[in-house]
Amino acid sequence: MRREKMKMKKIEDISARQVTFSKRRQGLFKKARELSTLCDAEVAAIVVSPAGRLHNYASSEIEDILSKFSMQLDKEQHSADFQRENNNGVEHLNSGIDEKMKRLRLIMSMYLHQWGIEELQQLEMMLEAILKRVTARKIQTLCQRFAYFSSNRTFF
Repeated sequence: MRREKMKMKKIEDISARQVTFSKRRQGLFKKARELSTLCDAEVAAIVVSPAGRLHNYASSEIEDILSKFSMQLDKEQHSADFQRENNNGVEHLNSGIDEKMKRLRLIMSMYLHQWGIEELQQLEMMLEAILKRVTARKIQTLCQRFAYFSSNRTFF
C-alpha cells in the first residue's frame, strides 16, 4: 500500500491533526537525535503543541545549548549594529566629499574664466593631489573598519 502525499494545509479533523502532530513530533525528534549522533552536533528542538504543552529534545543540557544560541544572537546583533554604523560612516564621508565638491565647483565657476593656462594647470595638479589624498583616506578608513569588524567576528 502506498502513502499519499499530504497537502500543506491545516488538517480539519481534530483527532487526525493530533495523531499527525504526535507522529511528526516523534519524527522531528528522531531526526534531531540522528543529526546529533552522526555529526556530533549539539541539537535542541522545542515544540509547543496546539494544546499549549511543551515538548523538547536536547542532545546535551538544553540550558547550555540555549545559552550558546543566545550568545550567538547577541554577537550577530552587535555585528549588524557595527555594520550599520560603518555604512552610516561611509555615507557620511561620501556626503561630506560631495558637499565640498559642490562648494569647490561654485568657487571655481566664479573665478575660472579669469585664470590663465598656467593657473589652470596648477589648479588641475592641486585637484589631482587632493583627490588622491581623499581616496587614500577613504580606503584607509574602510580598511580600519573592516579590520575591526573582522577581528571582532567569532563563530561557533
